Amino acid sequence: MSSTAVTNNSACGQFAGMLNMCASETQRQVVDTSHINVNIGSLKNNQALFGQWLVGLVDGDGTFSITQNKHNQSWQFTFKISLHVKDKPLLALIKQKLGCGSVTHAGNNNWQYRVRDRAHLLNVIVPIFLQYPLHTRKIYHFELFHKALLDPSRCAELKSLWHDQSSLDGALERQVQAMQFRKPTKAWVIGFIEAEGSFYVTKRHKDVSLLFPTGEYCHGFGVTQKRDKHILDFLCNVLGIVAKARYNKSNTSWVLDTTNKRSIVNIANYFSDTILGSKHLEYFLWQKALFNENQRKDMFFMQELQSKLRSLRKEID
Repeated sequence: MSSTAVTNNSACGQFAGMLNMCASETQRQVVDTSHINVNIGSLKNNQALFGQWLVGLVDGDGTFSITQNKHNQSWQFTFKISLHVKDKPLLALIKQKLGCGSVTHAGNNNWQYRVRDRAHLLNVIVPIFLQYPLHTRKIYHFELFHKALLDPSRCAELKSLWHDQSSLDGALERQVQAMQFRKPTKAWVIGFIEAEGSFYVTKRHKDVSLLFPTGEYCHGFGVTQKRDKHILDFLCNVLGIVAKARYNKSNTSWVLDTTNKRSIVNIANYFSDTILGSKHLEYFLWQKALFNENQRKDMFFMQELQSKLRSLRKEID
């Protein structure tokens, strides 16, 4: 083991044993999970699938940071996942599976899973992201974070590069190229959609008619990304979405939205029995109405479902 790695026997979670490797190791041990049925049970119980799912969640809602203490000038390393209070049980599951870190209140209706111990970061957290690399440009911050962990004397130097736009753009380009030969797994997609996806109902036509006195409503699915358009392009292919990502100038983001019936059915089938967090309820209500013809064609019901899904979304946002 490298002299910079810190051994700590308290990191005794399920991943600590599986990922007992040098923190500076760059050679990935690829685990083939293509033969495993991905569902709620396997995501919770299969270590490889859980690791891939976790990376997807982090690509959406996770952060790596290095900060300097203003009082004693020491450096603090933090890996964090922040979610709504409704997903506190999901954060507790992550803590249980990894065997380290803490789940704490993060203000308002938000809670966070956080790891700050350098030994846990090097021996438990970092190896997960070496084995299952991130797919967004967030990999740039992970790489700086990892280098700082291995050599804390470089923290100031590495922190100065944190917001370097040229390097961030370069990382994004590398990820776009990597997508050609390193595709996200289904477990990763599920984790990412837990963080970034939206199952919703929208009014197809604003005008009312004798046939649709409340207006015509339909199912929709959407994902938004600030920079990582390649992720949306990949989702189009894997989910069978006909629509293409479009750029929204008002919030300077890339948006992938679809109400196409065939695409919606593909999406509903893809995520069946897979969502671990609070978004499970949003998906369940959405897909139940989709496959119930009486509900799907009842515009009064669909209008109520739209309100219910918006209420669920508003609580989380």
